[in-house]
Amino acid sequence: MTTVYTPSSRPAREIAGPAPVRRPRFAVSLLTLAGLVAAIGAIGLVALYVSLPAAALIYAAAYMLLAWVRPDLALFLMFASCPFLYDVGGGPVKMALAEIDLVLATPILLVRTLWRRQPLTSNPIKWPLLAYFGICIASSLRGGITAEGIVSMAQMAIYMVLAVFVFSSCVPDLRLNYIALYGFLLSCAFLAVLGVTTRQEYLLGIHKNAIGTSLSNAVIICGELWFAESDRRRKRRLGLLACLLVGGLFFSVSRGGWAGALAGLAVIAAMRRQFKLLFRAMVPAALIVVILWQLLPRYEQEYAADLQTTSHNVKARLISIEYAMHFFETSPVLGVGVGLRKLYDATNLVVSTLAETGVLGLIAFLSIFVALAWSIWRARSRIPLTHPMFSFLAIGLALTACQFLHGLVDHYWSRVLLVPWATVGMAFRARQEGIRTPR
Repeated sequence: MTTVYTPSSRPAREIAGPAPVRRPRFAVSLLTLAGLVAAIGAIGLVALYVSLPAAALIYAAAYMLLAWVRPDLALFLMFASCPFLYDVGGGPVKMALAEIDLVLATPILLVRTLWRRQPLTSNPIKWPLLAYFGICIASSLRGGITAEGIVSMAQMAIYMVLAVFVFSSCVPDLRLNYIALYGFLLSCAFLAVLGVTTRQEYLLGIHKNAIGTSLSNAVIICGELWFAESDRRRKRRLGLLACLLVGGLFFSVSRGGWAGALAGLAVIAAMRRQFKLLFRAMVPAALIVVILWQLLPRYEQEYAADLQTTSHNVKARLISIEYAMHFFETSPVLGVGVGLRKLYDATNLVVSTLAETGVLGLIAFLSIFVALAWSIWRARSRIPLTHPMFSFLAIGLALTACQFLHGLVDHYWSRVLLVPWATVGMAFRARQEGIRTPR
């Protein structure tokens, strides 16, 4: 017999062998989904024809009430809005709807957690994270605090601190995390359908690189759920969804998204030691890509295949690296201060970090990812592959690898980061509630 530490407030129960817990099904009905969309549309009409502040107050009150009464719907809505990066803030506040949802839900979910006397989850990256933020503050004080610097540090705090804390300590129910991931997959499936049918670089006013980042995350999440699923019918459905997402990702022509998705799937295969199964799954995906390549317009084929330094895309990135290195050379130890990324096309995460916070900042920043990867990798031995919580470990580490690799060739600090860092919080929760099977 082995003790299972459930992700709810109920006492632990005894089970024999690997945890036979089934993964939650998609539990948001079409009627409920239509009601959420209608409510948001009504608030949007208030903002358009009555008053933006009035609409903001109505939305804030309604969402916080929803987070208290139906946290599953609140998290579903938060993740479903993540791919839509529109600025819905007013005045100095420039935030996407998902970020606003996170800020609004945090006090409600925290109160629910404290009310039920649920323990908070330990954070294995807290010390390197504190070191990095300390260096960011010191660098900014030395170089001069700017509005861009304040916005950049607030952005980092929302993703690396707030999202991780909420989903590691304030969302104790396994089902809530799955519902959130389903919401994200639903929105990405919608974008993939638009991408496959229209074959446009911009979808609903969102740039192709942002679309590609969201879809690469969705491919990884769907891939892990496919790996973990034992029911043949659901596995088949997840496979079809994965094919759709791969098609949408391909037509986004985001080469960083392509590379990030492959890296994330490789991480999942390593976590599960399923390289043969990954290879078998890649065969139909490769066939789909070959077919879709023939449907790409000629100029997009040339763009995707052109990796020479003389191409406009690559040359622009080299110019950005040269620009950032100029600032790094003026202050190699502490950099010139956080916020530089807002003043140029920061398409290389390592170089922009060097320019902003110097060598000390880069070491502290990279140590965050080392501590994150090491803690999650070690935790994989304490949770059976068949348990639903293992998927959070795999997804958290895979999305981290995907976004880091993508950040080496494109913008890292974007609003798309909410999902990857939220899944890091889910992984930390799973790590703490590790299950030991009999030997």
